[in-house]
Amino acid sequence: MPAPRSPRARTSKLLILIVLVLVGFSAYLYQELALIRQTMGNMAQSIGSLVDENSNRLPVGEQLVAFGQDLNEIRRFLYLPTKQYTLSDNRNTNTSSLVEGEVEDSVGTQLFQLVDKLDEKNSRVNKLQASKALFETAFTQENIVTALNPKKAQVQPLIESENEYLREIKYGEISLFTAVLVKNNGHYFLKDSRGNHEFSSDEEFMTGLQRYVSVLDSLIEFTVKQEEMKKQIIAFIATPGIAKTLSEKNLAFTYPDFKNKEGTIILKVFVDPEKNLFGLDLNNQKQLFPDPAAWQQGLTSTLLSLDTATGIEKLVKQNVDEIMAVLQTEPFQDVLREKQLSISSSPVYETDRVYFHFSDKNGVRVASIAIERGSGEVKVVDGQGLNPASFEDFLSGGDEKKKL
Repeated sequence: MPAPRSPRARTSKLLILIVLVLVGFSAYLYQELALIRQTMGNMAQSIGSLVDENSNRLPVGEQLVAFGQDLNEIRRFLYLPTKQYTLSDNRNTNTSSLVEGEVEDSVGTQLFQLVDKLDEKNSRVNKLQASKALFETAFTQENIVTALNPKKAQVQPLIESENEYLREIKYGEISLFTAVLVKNNGHYFLKDSRGNHEFSSDEEFMTGLQRYVSVLDSLIEFTVKQEEMKKQIIAFIATPGIAKTLSEKNLAFTYPDFKNKEGTIILKVFVDPEKNLFGLDLNNQKQLFPDPAAWQQGLTSTLLSLDTATGIEKLVKQNVDEIMAVLQTEPFQDVLREKQLSISSSPVYETDRVYFHFSDKNGVRVASIAIERGSGEVKVVDGQGLNPASFEDFLSGGDEKKKL
């Protein structure tokens, strides 16, 4: 009779059985996972090809590229290499978008950008050439010529500048309006003394031009009246009284502006031909006068009271006033007496500088405050007016270091 098996033997066989089952199950799982991975890889490859094939079909291409991004997430999960998908849009000039772009700043990408930029520039040049051709022939079209000729309006030759093409329409010696074609954006302008009108397309420009010539009578009437009023202004400003005031104030007049010697506009004149009124514009404050005599009186009084000083002249005056204010204080006078010094009680104006002279107890000039009339700077000079130094340098001894 065989001996009974011990509990230890039974346990060992059970463990062996469990291990075999686990190994077999693991092998089964590995095989299934490998199959899934292969299937998903093939699917990813097929869909990737579909993305590339359809990426130019907008907006479907955009949706497919977005799906391609999700597909790359699956690839990462399966430890497969990700793929870069591109979305090209041939209907605009933007550079192609890059999905999973690792080469955005590469030479390759810049080449795409270069092609886009060249295409954009070429399109702009072609558009400008077409617009220029229209601009040149617009005033020869029958309906435009028919409107201009009876009014004796004359189309001037085409003028080209760095930024625009220009064509002026005159009535005798008077400019009625000007047509402009801007080079950088291809926009048109029609400009007259009443204002400017902008047009962004050929069709808008031709419509605007036809509208201009259809009201040519009123434009001629307005412009002629404006020129008459302008001549009245120029004639009055040329009278001896006004000419003298302008000279005293260092003002120059070129219609419609009065400018100081710095070139800053101080005062403007303007007219309202429709109401037959003259006006003055001082610091953007406009005033109209009921008749020419009232306007002449208003201009005369305004010019007499006008502050025509330049910015530097105002700075010089400000510094002079500040120094004068300090000199008149009792504490400063006490310091001068204590140091046995005196200073000129009023500024000394010379061609290039305004001086305040310091003298010792013997009346010998020891230094001067010098305000540069060309810049407004305040400096300290020696008794001979030499070795100018700023206040900071003089007080810190910087002027002495320069001498050494």
